[in-house]
Amino acid sequence: MKPDGTDATNDLSYMLLDAALITRTPHHTITLRVAPSTPKELLLKGVECIKAGLSMPAFISDESYTEFFTMHGVSVEDARDFAITGCLDANLPGSAPECTYVSGN
Repeated sequence: MKPDGTDATNDLSYMLLDAALITRTPHHTITLRVAPSTPKELLLKGVECIKAGLSMPAFISDESYTEFFTMHGVSVEDARDFAITGCLDANLPGSAPECTYVSGN
């Protein structure tokens, strides 16, 4: 999702999943951010990767991560601009460490 709330799916979204299917490398982890506007075709491509035994992508909810950041005072536009780092840690690019969410904490 883009900061303005529109869908951010693009050709690169599909190319990364296609590359994972071709190379079958276990690294680096691919995460697929899922919003209500995520195209069904992209979700199915992600499922295809898992079905092929890649154990990825990880599917995460844009809404839940955005809600976490907004509950902690981040504007909705900035919250939508989060990036996944590590396994499933969410960070806001260019922000202070206190705007980091570590899964499980």
